[in-house]
This record gives sequence, C-alpha cells and structure tokens, in this order.
Amino acid sequence: MKRKGLKQIAPGEVFRGFCVVRKVELKQKQNGEAFLSLELGDFSGRIPAVYWEHAEELYSSLAVGTIIKVQGRVHLYQEHKQMRIEKLRLARDGEVPPESLLPRSNKSVGSLYKRFLVHYHSIQNPHLNQLLRKIFPDEKILQHYLKLPSGKLWHHNYLYGILEHLLCLLDGAEMLVNHYPELQLDLLKTGIILHAIGTEQTLQIKGFIDYSDEGRLVGRATLSALVVETKIREIENFPESLRTELLHLIISQAQRDISDASVQPMSREAIALQKLNELDVMLNAVERIIRNDRLPHSAWTRYNNLLDRFVYVGDESNHQRNGEQNDEV
Repeated sequence: MKRKGLKQIAPGEVFRGFCVVRKVELKQKQNGEAFLSLELGDFSGRIPAVYWEHAEELYSSLAVGTIIKVQGRVHLYQEHKQMRIEKLRLARDGEVPPESLLPRSNKSVGSLYKRFLVHYHSIQNPHLNQLLRKIFPDEKILQHYLKLPSGKLWHHNYLYGILEHLLCLLDGAEMLVNHYPELQLDLLKTGIILHAIGTEQTLQIKGFIDYSDEGRLVGRATLSALVVETKIREIENFPESLRTELLHLIISQAQRDISDASVQPMSREAIALQKLNELDVMLNAVERIIRNDRLPHSAWTRYNNLLDRFVYVGDESNHQRNGEQNDEV
C-alpha cells in the first residue's frame, strides 16, 4: 500500500514519517511560553504545524530545508488542516534522500520521454539541430533537464514537470502547424524545448522547490536566453536572423502574466508558444486546485484568489485520472 503523505492525512489521523521544514517561527502563547509554528512539506504537499515542547532549544536547529522525522495528529484549525506535533527529531545523515520528499509526475515518465524524443529528433534545421546538441551533448544532460519541476507552486511543480509541460507544448505545436502551415515548426519546437532551459538556475531543490536568488532577481526567461545566446556564439555561421527569432521566442515568454515579459510576442511562433504555454499552465494549475481544494460533498472547489473564481468539478466519476505511477527514464 502506498504511504500517505502529509497533505493526505485526514483530521483525527496520525502522521509518522519524514518531512522538510519549509518555514519556522518562534512564537509565544498567551501565557508567555514559547512554541514553534512551522510549515512542513513532503511529496504530497505542505501543511502548517505547531510544536509546544523545547521550542527555544530546537528553534536554532530547524533551519529552512532541514529534514525531520515527526509524529503528529492532524486536526482542523480555522477550517484548515494543521498538525500538532507530538514527537520530533532531526533526520540522520543519509537516512532519507531529499528527492523522496518531492512530488513527482503521476504519469508514465518512460512513455512521455519516448514521445518527447520523437519531437526532439524531428528537428531538421541544421543550425537548430546543432544548437540542441551543443546544449545537450549527451542523453544524461537531457534527462536531467526533463526531470526538473517546471514551477514552484502554480503549475507542473513536481519532478518531471518540465517533461510533461514541454511534451504538451510540442504536441500542440504539431496540431497548430496543420492549420497554420506558415509556422516554422523547427523554430517553434526548438523554442519550446529551450524556453525553460534556465530552470535549473531559477529554482533550487532542497527537499522542496523554491526560487534561487538568481531566479528571483534575473528571471527564467532571461536566464534561458543567456544559455542559448552563449551556445549560439560557439556555432560558426549561425544565421543572425535565426538567432534573433529564437531569442525573441524565449524572452517574450512570461512566467505567469503576459505583462511579466520583457517584450511582447511579435512573431507567429512566439504568439503560438505564448498561447500554448498559457493553456497548459492554466489547465495544469486547475487540475491541482480540483485535486486539493474541492469542497466536501460539493461539485465546486473553494474560491481561488489567484484565479479570482471558483472552479467547477462536476461528477467525480467523470474525472478519472489517466496514467500510472512514475517510472524513471
């Protein structure tokens, strides 16, 4: 039986297992006694928690990113789940791999990867083909990239999120070119594959996913463009017009909102990528909201402030999830 994660424990149930400290504060009760207020996370999500014992002496050892083993009972506090920790200790060196605490794609990664390679090897333009092989000189580097999450919280925020996201965009690109043959499919596919190449610099993974300082200050689109620009400069006689169009594809893609982009999409391919991106990001986020925020005995989710709306779920039996548990590539 698959073990339950933090987010999957029902009120009244006890959780025993490893998790990572995402936030920690030293607070005081009304009587002046100190207690710890934490946010804990694992592969299933995150949950607030409190610990009443030895707060001051533990506080200095519970930095963000620390892996701990806890036993605690989940209860409802202000209509949200919270854990009251009963036992807590630091994880021993090598006791639990940090990656095991991260969420993962629930789809067959091996199958997704094979489909991705069909797109990857379909790019015939010799300059774009050479660029891809400069950036991914061997399959291990490509696989490492595709294993990354695509975002922190909003969309594809799990291992192999990049693979899921890029494959959806690549499939969509082939569909679009059937209706709009003027699209440069090789350019669009290359832009799709490389528009997130700065993700490893943008995100840091330390038992949970967060932004790096560089990711916050520079942004993924800029970091991706810098990687691509550097590799293009290593290729002799790479056409300047192709370089400009590809960099535009990358730089014009916003993280969340079109206003976040440094330039607006102005080519057919950039507009196509932006709209494909928007669609996949929104649907993936909505799937997560439906999974985590559906109201009990209701066809609706809780009100979502980021979307500024409720989300309709409908009959649960009509929304069976496809795919099988993750397998490595």
